[in-house]
Amino acid sequence: MRKSLKVMLIAILFIFGSLSHTYAQGFIGCLKEKRDIPILADLSKEKLEKLKEIRERFRKEAELLREEIIKTKMELRRLYFDPQAKEEEIRAKHKELASLLERLREKILERKLEERKLFSPSELEKMRDCRFGRFFRCG
Repeated sequence: MRKSLKVMLIAILFIFGSLSHTYAQGFIGCLKEKRDIPILADLSKEKLEKLKEIRERFRKEAELLREEIIKTKMELRRLYFDPQAKEEEIRAKHKELASLLERLREKILERKLEERKLFSPSELEKMRDCRFGRFFRCG
């Protein structure tokens, strides 16, 4: 009993530890550090505000999805180590997890495409030439 409790605690700490960078950075963290990304210094306040709105909306949606993913991972782990669990249950839970992860990837792509629409072709060209790839990875 104690060993399984320790394993569960370690798993929970690992999951939250891996997510801590994302939450610590903040989904609009890249927007706060303009000096790291030269192109941001050239953007108008309206564009920056729009970017922040997009990021904040994404953060709210993604947070709920990430919570579901964590719960599903924990359920899958519980099923995997349960001797009474049927193989079909484990497969079904694995498919559910894969579906949730795909939904999160789709949300990320939607956010990136929405952000991309805000930039002119010349701004996109500047981003490609500088270290701006990090901006689109945030979140």
